[in-house]
Amino acid sequence: PNGNRIGWLSCQEKLESIAIPIGLLQRCIKVSNEPPQGLKANILRGLNLFRGDALEQCLKENEFKSIVFCLCYFHAVIVERRKFGKQGWNRVYPFNLGDLSVSAQVLRNYLDDQPHIPWDDLRYIFGEIMYGGHITDDWDRRLCNSYLLNYINPSALSGGDLFDGFKVPSPTEYEGYVEVVEQMPAENPSAFGMHANAEIEHRLQLSDHLFLNINRLGGGAAGGGVEGKTERIKSMIDDILEKLPTAIDMTDVQDKTSGDTGNPYTNVFLQECSYLNALQAEMLRSLKEADSALRGDVTLTEAIEILMGCLFDGTIPPSWAKLSWATCRSLGAWVQDFVARFSQVSNWAVNPSLPLSCWLSGMVNPQAFTTAVVQVTARKNDWPLDKVTIQTEVTKFANATDVSAPSTAGAYVHGMFLQGARWNEKVGGLDDPLPGQLVQQLPVVLLKAVQQGKEATRDIYVCPVYKTQDRGPTFVFTARLKTRTPAKRWVIGGTAVLLDPEKA
Repeated sequence: PNGNRIGWLSCQEKLESIAIPIGLLQRCIKVSNEPPQGLKANILRGLNLFRGDALEQCLKENEFKSIVFCLCYFHAVIVERRKFGKQGWNRVYPFNLGDLSVSAQVLRNYLDDQPHIPWDDLRYIFGEIMYGGHITDDWDRRLCNSYLLNYINPSALSGGDLFDGFKVPSPTEYEGYVEVVEQMPAENPSAFGMHANAEIEHRLQLSDHLFLNINRLGGGAAGGGVEGKTERIKSMIDDILEKLPTAIDMTDVQDKTSGDTGNPYTNVFLQECSYLNALQAEMLRSLKEADSALRGDVTLTEAIEILMGCLFDGTIPPSWAKLSWATCRSLGAWVQDFVARFSQVSNWAVNPSLPLSCWLSGMVNPQAFTTAVVQVTARKNDWPLDKVTIQTEVTKFANATDVSAPSTAGAYVHGMFLQGARWNEKVGGLDDPLPGQLVQQLPVVLLKAVQQGKEATRDIYVCPVYKTQDRGPTFVFTARLKTRTPAKRWVIGGTAVLLDPEKA
């Protein structure tokens, strides 16, 4: 071996076909380029691409410098925003320095070739091609473009605000920009255009993750040995069996609704009864089987062991999760939620008519209910079904019990929660959330259908509605909420409606 030679193995080349001895790998030193933590560190990392004379190579030097700085800030914000979890981005995207470098090259070409700065063209290329090429979620794409509207505009050339206490610096050299960034105010949620509550949510996520890992490392037990574990599982089985409601008699319900099978609302509730009946049957079967195994009456199978492990850990067993709705709840809270959902459909089964206000978040398939609203209205007005869309109106009814008569224009629903904003009844629109108020329940909402093109657009925030805090894959429909401030404020703030915000 020659001590003057160094071997370099990179993941950028295809090495799958090369068999590298384990002993050699154990002697190697791993060198990795990890992304920095924090907004300031990410801005400095982006500026590092423009050391030397890179900032002086454009014919419109001052404009290029200012816009490049805004691009570096934009890049840092969208990279670091992922720390806010699903309120930051619905999905995780691999934004990298290559996106920033190519965007700067495109910017230089445009500035050299165009007499005026084509702001719209630049924002489109950055938001739809360079960075937008990574984005697969439409709501995330809207967020990216909203950031670009804030940063890539004429104010970038005149010292516009990036966030409270930090403005776009005057054109200078690389070292001058570094000095400005080093002296920037401490990072806070306003630097991302978000409310201070987002930081609380972020800290809660970190603590939840920490305690989850501690629980896993400790085996999920606080002591007591095998007997203590068995007693706890037995107690859980007895408790759930005691709370488990009786199955709905579908034959009786179908007899009651035999003359109303064409009603979309009736079909929705029949489906809900079937969903929850199937889940109730699986819960009852598996719990009785586990109880018999604890007594030694049946053989302890792998499926029963998994069920017992979930009961002990407080997580939803896989066989139940298959038949369940989307949820982030722990087992105890999930069982309570199941009982409440079953109560809604049981009450409907006794009197099969549309409730004065439906508990939308208590439905396994809330999309079916919104579709039923559209179908009923389209039939009533003889509108083409594909030309009708859902419209939302937040009413003055604070609670479902305040509704005294059904709506003739649609259906009242409740159980919707705002995250990233609150509903201000005095102004009849969105407002900043109160400190420490992570979610706020909306008043009763009227769901109605209107023809496409006739929905309200003025002073409206088009708000996504999700089933849980996981957002992305749990999207239900779009709510139109009134606002007196520009809609992009709520877009950047991560404002959304959640049907089930509970995590525990």
